[in-house]
Amino acid sequence: EPRIVVDALGDPRLPTERFYEEVGRYLERVDPYGHLRTTSTWHPSPKDWQHPQLDVAQAHHYLRPDLKEDFRDEVAGGLKAIGFLLSHTRGKPAMMAEFGLAENNFQLSAYMKRDRELVHFHNALWMSALSGTAGTAAFWWWEQLDQLGAYRHYRPLADFVADIPWTTAGLQAISATATGGLRVVGLAGKDRAYFWVHNPQATWWNLVVEGRQPEPVRGATVEIRSLADGAYHAQWWDTYAGKPMAKTPVRSQGGILRLPVPALERDLACKLVPDAGK
Repeated sequence: EPRIVVDALGDPRLPTERFYEEVGRYLERVDPYGHLRTTSTWHPSPKDWQHPQLDVAQAHHYLRPDLKEDFRDEVAGGLKAIGFLLSHTRGKPAMMAEFGLAENNFQLSAYMKRDRELVHFHNALWMSALSGTAGTAAFWWWEQLDQLGAYRHYRPLADFVADIPWTTAGLQAISATATGGLRVVGLAGKDRAYFWVHNPQATWWNLVVEGRQPEPVRGATVEIRSLADGAYHAQWWDTYAGKPMAKTPVRSQGGILRLPVPALERDLACKLVPDAGK
């Protein structure tokens, strides 16, 4: 199985183009297996992401106090960073290769151990998995995650994405909005969609630092555009238990599908696929 073999931490302010070109040409000669190549920098670097000798684009995003509101909102900040990454990758696979809760000097945040539920971790996993990147955000402080028992958050997501046709359904960023102030992050093809619905009140800062529980959101609706007309069924998932919790029939008409959202406090995920029986 191909692996990434070049990961040279670089300063994006320097003229790195020649280095990557020469290393890439050398590897073309000596590597008979065609391993993938990438590079890592401490700052967003579109010129590296676009370099023809680098196969995978990657960025880092740490939740730091100097990011102000993006520090307190892991979903908004993460989506902003991912959006910038994807807008400069020219069709390459892209990843959020480092992510974490940090101080302004990029050291481990004192808040990390206060987040016993790992709210910031849970939210970033689901946000990144369905954002269009080629994987989830990769957390830097893996030893802290081990000590805090983070593995329980991986299985629900793994089960949800296991049957998503990543390479055959023409998935692109979903065109959707929601009422009730909810966020929608996801992917859609011409006749299916996979998305995560998040209550913006359920950020790590609100829950961990301010101790504010989110108000339940009831009666909300997700509107998805550009799906083929026809009958669908929506399977809603509990993102903490990793299990389906409800199934709803729904129709797309005139390229618009309106789907009721079950009552939620934090977040839910949904698989929307054609109803084969109709």
